[in-house]
Amino acid sequence: MLVNKVCLCGLVLESVSHLLFNCSVAWVVWMRCAAFWGVNFVVPGDPGSFLFSWHEASVSGSADSIWHFVPFAIIWTIWLLRNDIIFADGLLDSAQLSFLVRTRIALWFKVKFPDSLCFVDDLIADPSVGDGLSASKRRFSKQQVWEAPPIGFLKLNVDGAMVSNGSKGGIGGIVRNNLGVCLDTFSLPIGPSPPIMAELEAIFHGLSVFSSNHRFKKFRLILETDCSVAFEWISNSTPCPTAFEPLVRRCRDIIASFSVVFRHVPREINLVADSLAKEGIG
Repeated sequence: MLVNKVCLCGLVLESVSHLLFNCSVAWVVWMRCAAFWGVNFVVPGDPGSFLFSWHEASVSGSADSIWHFVPFAIIWTIWLLRNDIIFADGLLDSAQLSFLVRTRIALWFKVKFPDSLCFVDDLIADPSVGDGLSASKRRFSKQQVWEAPPIGFLKLNVDGAMVSNGSKGGIGGIVRNNLGVCLDTFSLPIGPSPPIMAELEAIFHGLSVFSSNHRFKKFRLILETDCSVAFEWISNSTPCPTAFEPLVRRCRDIIASFSVVFRHVPREINLVADSLAKEGIG
């Protein structure tokens, strides 16, 4: 079967097999996902054999492995992108394609195993952390607590929150000194957007609060977020989809201008900011 238009690689008239597996753009997505488990494949001659090999390559060997969600998420996401390109004049954004695949893997896994202790944004950043962590295989760790910054620093914790249908959200943050005293807070509503946008908005607003407050000029800032995806994008450790690049760049500029120490922290350390973000929803 042939599709009507060159879709992803732009090199050949694409069959379904080429579109979903052999295309250089699609194959990069497959290999990026496999790399989280340290697995490598060769370009498949037969999709059926490749999918069988993928199933057999499961590291955990468990039926509840997140590894088994990956092929379905990749195929469905590529197919949706193909339709968007052909029927809605959509554009290829390789970084966004990979991000959407990982997001779909994470969301499907959490729907299947809602009691898993993995957070969605951690699964998006690295899907392999959910391997084998179904409701029957919970992970327990020592409780971590917020720590005050050293003398000469302020610490800003920020968070974003969205209602389940994405129709509205909130952002929140709190600035504290080396004694743990609260110096400033914010709790604001935001409009419809993806959850990751709420996290980025919270980071940017918090940075703006710090950079515009004359009382804070003599201090350096430590900014903490529990969103690993936003952290990686702003830290430039993973590609950022085009749609989010302007806001990510503005955050980077403030961080560089004020020599901000930017950290990713566990969710339990960020509970106050999380509460403020949820209050902002209204």
